Amino acid sequence: MIPRRLALSVVSAISLVVLLSFGLLASIAPSPALAAPQPSSQSLRTSARNISVIHLPDPPPYETTDEESAYKKKKKPAKKPAKPDPGSPLKPQPGPPTLKDAWARIERWNRFLPENARRYKYCAMAESPFRFLRATNHLFWEDLANDKRKWQYGGERMHRAWLQGDLHPENWGTFHDPNSVLVYGVNDFDDAIMDDYQLDLWRMSTGIILWSQTHFTELLPTLPSIRDTLVLPFVKAYIDKLADIRGRGGKLDNGDSLTLETVKEPLLSFMEKVNRTKTRPKMIEGLCTLDEEGRQIFDLVRASDKLRPITVSRGRELLIAYRDTYSRSLATGTGKLRWDPEGYFKVKDMVQRIDQGTSSLGQDRYYFLIEGKTTSPEDDRVLDIKHQRAPCGLLFWYWDRREEYDDVFSDNHARAFVEAGRSMTDNTDEHIGWIVLYDATMFSVSDLSPYKKKINPAKMDSLELLTSLAKQWGHGLAVTHVRSNDKNVHVSDAIQNRVLDAIGKDEKGFLDLVWEITTEFYNTVEADFADFKTNLGDVCREVDAEGWWMAEGWREEELMNAEKVREVWQELVGNDGSSLAV
Repeated sequence: MIPRRLALSVVSAISLVVLLSFGLLASIAPSPALAAPQPSSQSLRTSARNISVIHLPDPPPYETTDEESAYKKKKKPAKKPAKPDPGSPLKPQPGPPTLKDAWARIERWNRFLPENARRYKYCAMAESPFRFLRATNHLFWEDLANDKRKWQYGGERMHRAWLQGDLHPENWGTFHDPNSVLVYGVNDFDDAIMDDYQLDLWRMSTGIILWSQTHFTELLPTLPSIRDTLVLPFVKAYIDKLADIRGRGGKLDNGDSLTLETVKEPLLSFMEKVNRTKTRPKMIEGLCTLDEEGRQIFDLVRASDKLRPITVSRGRELLIAYRDTYSRSLATGTGKLRWDPEGYFKVKDMVQRIDQGTSSLGQDRYYFLIEGKTTSPEDDRVLDIKHQRAPCGLLFWYWDRREEYDDVFSDNHARAFVEAGRSMTDNTDEHIGWIVLYDATMFSVSDLSPYKKKINPAKMDSLELLTSLAKQWGHGLAVTHVRSNDKNVHVSDAIQNRVLDAIGKDEKGFLDLVWEITTEFYNTVEADFADFKTNLGDVCREVDAEGWWMAEGWREEELMNAEKVREVWQELVGNDGSSLAV
C-alpha cells in the first residue's frame, strides 16, 4: 500500500505537470478570436442584420470559396417574385423576416444625436415611407451589403465601382461642370463607397418604388406599372449605356454627360429653367445682407429658418481647423485654387445651417462666407461645411475590406467624400476639401452651388415623361461608374467590360434579379416603417420646432457675429496663416 504522503506528492507532481503543459499551450495558441473558424459561405446568406455595428464577425477569407465559385458557374436564373394582381393597389407584401426590430436599430444608429435633434429627425422620417428610406440607408446596407445573390452577376473585386452609396430619385440634380456647363447627375457623396455596382442599382430601384408611391399613385397604382414604366427602363438604360461606351473603346466624350445639349424631356425644360433663373448673386442675396459699413454678412433675421449663430468657442475651433487642415486639402486637388487666407479664402462671416436634408438632419453643418476673387460682395462664395461620419456601407463590411478602406483614406471619412466627389463629377467643385478638428471630428467642405436643384415631380404628368426620366437616370449612372473608375486606382478599370461580361447573354435574368431584390427590400422598408411609427407614437406633438437644433447650454455661451469672426480670423492669420500658403 502506497503511503499517504507519497500518494499526495505524486498527485501534486502530476497536477503541476498538467498545469505547466496547459500554460505552455495557452501561450503559443492563438486567441479564441483568431482561432475561431471563418464563417462559411452559408453564414453569409444570413441577413446582415445579424451583424452588430460595433462587433463585426471575423472576416471571411479574401479568396473566392469553392461554394461561391460553384454558385457563380451554375449561374442560376433569378427566381421571379410572385406577380401581384395587375389591378391590385400598391400594398406591401410579406417581406423577409426581420431579425431585429427596426426601432432598436434606428435608435442605435442615431444615438450620437442630442435627444431634441433626434426627435426632430424622427418626426421628419415619419412623414412617408420614402422619407424614411432616405433617413435609413444603414438598414439597406445591413440587409444587402453581403447578400449572396450579387455573386450571380458580380461580387468580385473587379466589379467594384465608386458608388453613390445612397442612391434614390432625390439624390439627382443639376450642377456646373469645370467649364461652367450645366450638368445633371448624382450628388451628395456622404455615403459614397467603393463596392459592387449592383448595390447602386438595387437602392435606386427601391427608391423609385417609394418615390412613385409618394408622387404618382394615380399614374402608377400597381407594382407592375412601376416596374414597367420606371424600374426596368432605368436598369436597361444602364446596361445599354455601358454597351455603348464599350463599343467606343471605353472612352467618354462630351456627349455622354447629361447637359442641355444632350438631355430629353422632362430634364430639358427643367434644366433650361435652372440655367435661366439661378445665379450666384441671387443665392447670396437670399442668405446675406449688408451691415452699416457696407460689408456683406449673413442675414440671421430674413434667413432665420435656415441660419443660426455659432458660439464663440465652436467658431474659433472651426476657424483654426479651416486654417490648418482645409488649406492642405486644397493641395490634393487640381491646383486651380491656391490657399490665400487674406484674399480669396478670407472668412467674412460664419453661421450654423439647420433643418436641411433627412439622413443628415441633426448633424453639425455650417456656412462660411468667404471673400472670393475680388473684394466686391458680388463674387463672394459660401462654403458648405458638413460633419462626415463613416459611409454606411463601411460599417457592414468584413474586416479585410475595412482595412483596405483605412489603407486608402486613413480613416478620414471626409477625404473619402472628397475623392468620390472629384471622381464621380469630373472635378466639378474646385473648393471641395475637408476640415479635421483637434478631437478628430471630420467635416467635408464644398462650394454652395446656386445650380444644385432637383426636378419637381409635379411637372411630370405622363407615363412617357416618367420613362424618359428613368432612362436618363440609367444613362447617367453608367457614365458616373465609368468615369469614377477611369480616374481612380483603387477600383477596377473598364467597369463596363466587367459588368457586361458578368451579365453575358442573361440580361433577362439580371433584370429579374434586380426586381426580385427591389420588391423584397421595398416590402421590408414598409414593415420597418410601420414598426418605427408604432414605437414613435405621439412624440411629434411635443417637438420644439424652434429649439431642436440647440446644444445644451447654448443660450449661456457668447455667440459669434460677423465682427467677432473677422477679429478671430485676423488673429489666426496674423499668427501663422501666411506660412500655410500652398
